[in-house]
Amino acid sequence: MTLGNKSRLGRKTSSETKKKMSIAHTGRKHSEETKKKLSEIFKILYKEGKLKTLKERGYIHSLETRRKISEAGTGRKHSTTTLLKMSNSQTGKKHTEESKKKMSLSRFRL
Repeated sequence: MTLGNKSRLGRKTSSETKKKMSIAHTGRKHSEETKKKLSEIFKILYKEGKLKTLKERGYIHSLETRRKISEAGTGRKHSTTTLLKMSNSQTGKKHTEESKKKMSLSRFRL
């Protein structure tokens, strides 16, 4: 009788084996079908509260990491299709009176 997928239960993977596995999987890409399946699974898990974002888990980037992320995005230009999508997503949305007041005050840095 075999143990099935529990044959490695409790065993540690050596760093050499991890490196071999990393090299073996480098460049591999999921098929479109697999991507769709994963997307559906993650949507369900998120709705059920079983999957949380980094922010929800309390993860905070260090100041240095935030600076690096900022520098990486600085000067980046969105494609025209992306700009159009962003524009369409905001079309028809109205700001509340409270948010209008906040925006007004922020202009004067009050």
